[in-house]
Amino acid sequence: MSIKSYLKGKFQEIIVDIGLFIGLDKKEYQVHSNITLELLDDMTTQIDHIVISKYGIFVIETKNYKGWIYGSQSQKVWTQVLFNQKNKFQNPLHQNYKHIKFLQALLSIPDVMELDEKDFHSIIYFSDESTFKTEMPSNVMQKGLVPYIKDIKDVKLNDIRIKKLNERLADKRLQAGIFTDIQHVQNLKKQFGDEEISDQFEVKQKKKKPSLYAIPIIFIGTIILIFTFSSSKKEYNPLLGEWLQDVQQGQIINAIFFSEDAIQMNSSKLKAKYEIKDNIVLVKPTTYGVTGLVPSFKFKIIDNNTILQEFGSIKIKYKRYQKKETSISQNKNPNIKIEMH
Repeated sequence: MSIKSYLKGKFQEIIVDIGLFIGLDKKEYQVHSNITLELLDDMTTQIDHIVISKYGIFVIETKNYKGWIYGSQSQKVWTQVLFNQKNKFQNPLHQNYKHIKFLQALLSIPDVMELDEKDFHSIIYFSDESTFKTEMPSNVMQKGLVPYIKDIKDVKLNDIRIKKLNERLADKRLQAGIFTDIQHVQNLKKQFGDEEISDQFEVKQKKKKPSLYAIPIIFIGTIILIFTFSSSKKEYNPLLGEWLQDVQQGQIINAIFFSEDAIQMNSSKLKAKYEIKDNIVLVKPTTYGVTGLVPSFKFKIIDNNTILQEFGSIKIKYKRYQKKETSISQNKNPNIKIEMH
C-alpha cells in the first residue's frame, strides 16, 4: 500500500467520522473510529467505525474506491472498473460479517452480557466517486449514512449494557495512530502478501516520479491523523453536564456540574476531582472547610438520569438537568430555586 493511498483512505474515514459526530445525538450514540483490535497469534483486525446505541451496535466499513463497482451480497469477490482496468476485492459485506462475529465474541461477557448477532448492524459506505453498476443491498451506500442509522428504532440494549460495551471496547482497542496502522498493514502482508494488500486499496497505475509537494503533504496529513486519532481514545463519560437535587416543587435545591475531570457544587461552592469505577463515582474535594480539607465522598450511578450522593449516613438523589434556560455557569447565586412545571 502506498502512502498516497493510505492518506486517501484515512481522509475518507475522517470525513465519515466528522459526519457521524455532527449528525448523531451524542446522548444516544457513542462513536468510535479507527479501531484496531488484537487477534490470536499477534495478528490484528481494523474496523473503521463502531457506533454504540440503545438501537444496537453499528459496524461501518468505508471504501474509498473510484470507478464502477460490481457485486452482490452472495459473491465472494466484487469488481472495480477504472480506466478499463479491473480490480478484484473481497466482498465488503463478508469482510464486515467477520468483524461483527469477532466483536460479538470480544465484547460479550459469559453469564453477564451475552451479545446476539441481531444486536449488530452492518453498513458498507463507499466514496461518492464510485458508481454502483449492480443493485446493492440497502446497507451498502454512498450517501445517507446518518439517516440510515437514525431510521433504525428497534431498542436492543439498555443503559447498563451500553456503558459496559463502551468501557470494554475502550479497554480492548489498541492505541490509535500511524504506528498501529503500519503494524496492521504488516500483519496483513504476512497473511495475504503484498499483491493482495495493494489491490485492496487501488488499481495499479503506471509509476510516476515523486512530486516535490509529496513530503509537506504527507507531513501535514500525518499531523492531522495523529491529532484525530489521539482524541478518539477518550472513554465515554455518562456524568458530563448539570445535575439537580431531586426535591419537591418550589424548594431550594443543590446543583452539581460535572466537567471531564472535576465537579463543582453550587450550594457549598465545593470543588473536587473525581473518578468512575464501575457504577461508583469517587469524589476527592480540593476545597478547604473550617476544619481542613473536606472529606471524600461518593455517588452511585443509578441510571443515565439519576445519581445518589452518599456522604456518611446522608443520601441525596440528583437528576440530570434537562432545562436549557438556566445553567450553573450563568447563575452566580449559590442557591438556585427552580419552579417545576
